[in-house]
Amino acid sequence: MSLPLAITLIAGFLFVFPYVTYAFVVRFFRPRRYAPPLGTPPPFPGVSVLIPAHNEARHLRGKLNNTLNLDYPPDRLEIIVCSDGSTDGTDGIVEGFASRGVRLIRNDERSGKAAALNHLIRVSTQPIVVFSDASAWLDPTALRRLVAPLRDPLVGVSVARYLVRKSRDESGVSPATESAYWDFEAKLRREES
Repeated sequence: MSLPLAITLIAGFLFVFPYVTYAFVVRFFRPRRYAPPLGTPPPFPGVSVLIPAHNEARHLRGKLNNTLNLDYPPDRLEIIVCSDGSTDGTDGIVEGFASRGVRLIRNDERSGKAAALNHLIRVSTQPIVVFSDASAWLDPTALRRLVAPLRDPLVGVSVARYLVRKSRDESGVSPATESAYWDFEAKLRREES
């Protein structure tokens, strides 16, 4: 076999593996499915909902109302927003929710989403953390459903399904394109779990 042919085959495999081969392997070689433990559930654990935000004023008021109205005991819920160098009124919106228990953490200079998440984790006080984007609305039962599998000591992570709204965003990305990507991603995550 010639060197150029071998390089072409290896490059082809590396391109195809993450999209086809890996999905096939995960689909057919997986451990047992999760089954929630039986018995009386313990009291609701404390949950920190962590929201990184950079110039999210257009989404934030709705997001915070959505999060505050989740079907979860309010005294077991901590909501913290990290404003990552926002300049559009994001901070003022979060401050307007302070009387309802929402905390604002501010990065004066934009540091990026990963740094904002790390900052949020450092200041959170609850044993369970939930990451949520400012533009992502949560189903009213989302926290109850996310926390339930964590009663099993063998479970360390619980994830939700991301659904895309059917309207074109300001970036011009088609909702059908974004929805197809997230559907594939969700299927892959289900199989990985």
